[in-house]
Amino acid sequence: MTTHSTAKELHEVLTPFIQKHLIPEDRGRLQEWGADHQDISNTGKEILEEAKTLMASGDATSPEAMTLARRIVALRKQIMTSDTSPVPTLEPKFKAAMDDARSDPEASQKIEVLGFIQKAVANLEAQESNAEGKG
Repeated sequence: MTTHSTAKELHEVLTPFIQKHLIPEDRGRLQEWGADHQDISNTGKEILEEAKTLMASGDATSPEAMTLARRIVALRKQIMTSDTSPVPTLEPKFKAAMDDARSDPEASQKIEVLGFIQKAVANLEAQESNAEGKG
């Protein structure tokens, strides 16, 4: 049996939802941008693999999870502030696709790693907010 990477698994699970919410032109722009920014794509894949491993511990507050969350926040910032990235304008469509995926019982189980990532980022934001409040 062949095991797929987390990125490949997520791609397979999310594709029907993405196709429902993004028109072919949107998907083409994303693919083109991704091909031109392979370093960002590779970093995203690495983060997903690491998140999958960390998720096994169940602790989205561990120092390792906080390091992962910092990398995610930095990657998101890089994507969202790139002049050529189509992601900012497509964000509402991505949200709708993700909401559909989360409401689908079968898909929601397969994208649990994204929930772990969300928790880790939320924990990081809470830690930083608490640190600012104490400073």
